[in-house]
Amino acid sequence: MTKKNEIVFLNSPENIFYFSGFSGSSGVCVLLLSKELNCSISGRGFHDLNLVISENQKSCEAMTSILDPQSGSRVKGLGSRMRSVAAQQQNILDPQSSILDPRSSILDFPRSGYFSKTRKKRKIAKIFLLTDFRYRGTAEQNVKSDVKILYYRNFWKKWSNFLKKENVKKVYFENEKISFRLWSRLSKNKDIVLKPAGKILENVRAQKKEDEIQIIKKVCDITDKALWEMKKIVRLGISEKEISFFLQKFFLEKNAKPAFDPIVAIGENSAAPHHKPGDCKLKKGEIILVDLGAKHQNYCSDETRIFSLGGAKEEIENQYYDLLKIQMQCIKKIKLHSEFSTLENFVRKKLSKKEKYFTHSLGHGLGIKIHESPHLSRKNKSLIAENMVFTIEPGVYFPDKFGLRIEDTVLVEKKGASILTHFPKDKIMRV
Repeated sequence: MTKKNEIVFLNSPENIFYFSGFSGSSGVCVLLLSKELNCSISGRGFHDLNLVISENQKSCEAMTSILDPQSGSRVKGLGSRMRSVAAQQQNILDPQSSILDPRSSILDFPRSGYFSKTRKKRKIAKIFLLTDFRYRGTAEQNVKSDVKILYYRNFWKKWSNFLKKENVKKVYFENEKISFRLWSRLSKNKDIVLKPAGKILENVRAQKKEDEIQIIKKVCDITDKALWEMKKIVRLGISEKEISFFLQKFFLEKNAKPAFDPIVAIGENSAAPHHKPGDCKLKKGEIILVDLGAKHQNYCSDETRIFSLGGAKEEIENQYYDLLKIQMQCIKKIKLHSEFSTLENFVRKKLSKKEKYFTHSLGHGLGIKIHESPHLSRKNKSLIAENMVFTIEPGVYFPDKFGLRIEDTVLVEKKGASILTHFPKDKIMRV
């Protein structure tokens, strides 16, 4: 009997790059899921990652066994509470109902030692990159050695032939990335069943590999250098737009680019967390909030610092030192297997009466995208894992007065977190 295959159809640039290494502007990446439990794992970052698919999730058991990652034997003495926590770490359970979340079709278990007894397990058997002939040179130079490149002139004809050749009957798609037009074209093929992949692909990218970490460290260094160079050109009368333009130009000169449009907010404008740089000019005694990030070799950094021309007012200085103390205490509280929600809850408790002026979440993961999993909020009950990279950025914003935010990119390690952004923050930087 011919084996029926299942695939994951990737159309977002970040996932195409992550799984295949291709960063061209035209391409589709396909992950072929094998029905063989012991097939070889190929592709970027799949050294010890299982993709698990449940065809009938409602009848699936959520977490019935925890195995030691080294020996593979069952860990004794772990009851239902620990199994539930382990399951939540992998985003298997819906926090509201404690059952398998029906919105997620694919479940992952990266390097954690936690596994689940499910109906079926899948591993990636092959990775294909579909791109047109214009990107032949780019594809051949950049894709991973175990990625098979398929060139096309007519994509939909090539796609139809591919499905027949690989005997594909089920296609998982990026439901948060796909356009209605693309979904409509995919759904015209009546021989396949389309299933949403949920956020699992984003979660796969949350724990970084060593090569990714090294690139992110390099990008953070570029961001630090941008702030040092910016400090040299800030003067009386300079505008927010001029500072923003300087930072973007600096990144380009360093073979990088802005990860996002820099936020430069002078004086009262700093009370708006996402202020867009305008024509406001710097006066003596005013502060400048600068939030910037670089993108280099497809990875991002993020950092926020506060500057002042000639020194800030005493009220602002005092608020800054209070916020800095809270931020540093929060970073020290980052521990493996603790819930993300505890971090923001801690910051809000420390802010006390000023908590209402903290108007955004505590931070976000970053990597190929400037905002990706994990998300640091009071609602996130998932657990912190080694090699995650995210920001810690508490802030207070007093309308019509001023705003302060201190942001660092941090890396989770076995014994806590290390800070990857190193521009001085022990005080408001005078210029």
